[in-house]
Amino acid sequence: MLLFDLPSSIIYEISTYLKPEELFFNCACICKEANKVFDNDHFKIFWIKNHLNLTLDLSLYDLKCTFLDINSNTIVNFKPWFTNGGVSTREYRNSYANMWKYNADTYSTYYEEGENLKLIKNICCTAYFNGKIQYQNFTDGFYSDVYQLTYNPESLNEKYNIEDLDHTKVLILDPLSNEKIDNYEDYDLKLYRPASVLNTAPTYKIRDTPKFPNNTISIVKKIAIARPVFFTGCVKSLIFIFSENSYTKNFETFNAYNDIENIEKAKSLGNINKIEENNEFEWVEYNNTGKDYYPVLWMQFKTWKVNHIVINLTKCHHPKFVCVKFIDIDDRRSDWDLEDLQPNFDITYSLMLGSVVNLE
Repeated sequence: MLLFDLPSSIIYEISTYLKPEELFFNCACICKEANKVFDNDHFKIFWIKNHLNLTLDLSLYDLKCTFLDINSNTIVNFKPWFTNGGVSTREYRNSYANMWKYNADTYSTYYEEGENLKLIKNICCTAYFNGKIQYQNFTDGFYSDVYQLTYNPESLNEKYNIEDLDHTKVLILDPLSNEKIDNYEDYDLKLYRPASVLNTAPTYKIRDTPKFPNNTISIVKKIAIARPVFFTGCVKSLIFIFSENSYTKNFETFNAYNDIENIEKAKSLGNINKIEENNEFEWVEYNNTGKDYYPVLWMQFKTWKVNHIVINLTKCHHPKFVCVKFIDIDDRRSDWDLEDLQPNFDITYSLMLGSVVNLE
């Protein structure tokens, strides 16, 4: 019996193991029988929904757009809302809004000077979907110039025109930039400014009640996390909590996810979809429990030398509200002789990648 003599349901099931280029270009273009089966709207709807693990009933056009958006790492925009982390006024251009944008500016939580001050853990950072996307071109890799300039500077001599490396200047390089600096020695150092120099701390406008878009939903298939390499408190462990129908600024709602500092505690939450462990990261992906607020992803960096990850979720989610809870840090204050500063959290961004669909 030939493959295409099999029932359609079996052929459809077999097709789910093929990559899109294998299915729609190789098979459908070369084989007439395959083209008859695969080149129709019903099959394309089935295949895209299965490939994305998407349960929404969307038109073929919307499904195609969603498929392309996810594959091109489109950034779904979540507008910063409330946090109990405060804002550091010591880091240049520091703002809570930074962690929700694709840029190289860091969000650093508040900290003080003084001995024996402990890290305030379990910080909640919330944001809500505003129906838009961010139009920056997200790259799947994170430019590691900051790390390379410290440990392998000769690899970037041509790009940065380096003769005498000043390690303090490494800190201000934009890790997302792929542009050449004409003269590294003349590059202006403006990373730190004393709090007294800042007239006001960087701020952003907060609505007391989120303004959600009408008839527009988010589709989140990937989560991207980046942290600055050479800060004293780079976020180490964090958990993402989604809601598809609720929002809250009562942070006690998320107390069940406090102090999940290792993968064994993360596993104890149950409803696990996938577990991944390697020498650089470990994470646990959870199923949607149908509750108002449910954990989606717990992850931990296993070495301070790693500063970026993109996690492809098994299933699509449709959050209107996100809470990112900071749990622990890589404490590197002693590396910079800054033990007199209170430990705090530093993060470059946490981004939701996927698509936006208008249901009208």
